[in-house]
Amino acid sequence: VRIAAFDVLMKGTQTTTTFNKIITYMIYETDYEVFNYVYTAFEKFATQCNEPCGLVLHKYAKYFIKYWKQHMWQKPKYTFGVSKTFSNSFTQEKFGYSGSVEINTIGSHKATTPLSIMVDVRSQRYHHVTMQVFGMYIRMEGVAEKVVDKIKEFVFSGKFEFEKLKELLFTNMNIR
Repeated sequence: VRIAAFDVLMKGTQTTTTFNKIITYMIYETDYEVFNYVYTAFEKFATQCNEPCGLVLHKYAKYFIKYWKQHMWQKPKYTFGVSKTFSNSFTQEKFGYSGSVEINTIGSHKATTPLSIMVDVRSQRYHHVTMQVFGMYIRMEGVAEKVVDKIKEFVFSGKFEFEKLKELLFTNMNIR
């Protein structure tokens, strides 16, 4: 819930007071998922700036992240199942367009795989118009447990059945 609240807060108008409060709370944050997501979001805002509306966000994040790095007691992780956000963008100033791919994962303390993954592909045209080209949200809660259960079923049933494994991987999951 706090990660969603942070995302909504960053979509609005930002002030130095808002950033100062976020940094203050994140220095002492005990929930690793929230800490990691907010820190990687600040990294993203500080390094990626291809949207005209995000210039203030870029400036504030760049300023505040250097102070956050001096006072943090836990380090961010970029492993698979942890909450984080990542963005990659390009800009073509000559022709006035740019694009970005943003990936957000929401993790859990109880699972090694993420609970959800969001992918957002955007383009900016004419130096100011942002268009969403493609967006996807996948809820993956319980996937890891089901995979482990299937592996246990294959291995501990008394004999390992390769035909069932082939059917599961190559037919059901379409792995080539």
